[in-house]
Amino acid sequence: MPIAAAQCTITCTKSNLTIEWRPGSLPLLDLIEQAGGRAAYSCRYGNCHTCVVDVISGEVAHPPDITPPGDGKMLPCCAAPVSDKLVLVI
Repeated sequence: MPIAAAQCTITCTKSNLTIEWRPGSLPLLDLIEQAGGRAAYSCRYGNCHTCVVDVISGEVAHPPDITPPGDGKMLPCCAAPVSDKLVLVI
């Protein structure tokens, strides 16, 4: 897994949220929910892929034991930002 960013500003386009992420923060899915955003989910561990969202810009890394959802998509329950800015359709 690539090294996570030291800090990342995440913009959520549908919910009009901007969230700051740092290593050791809650998973992105939890941060989005705490900020008032809504996201579909089921397992919260990356197995079900229910929470998959589109990535407009930026890079993320998924844990090595999780199958990533494909190019331009991420699982906010378990992925970590690799870039310092991330724009998501959520």
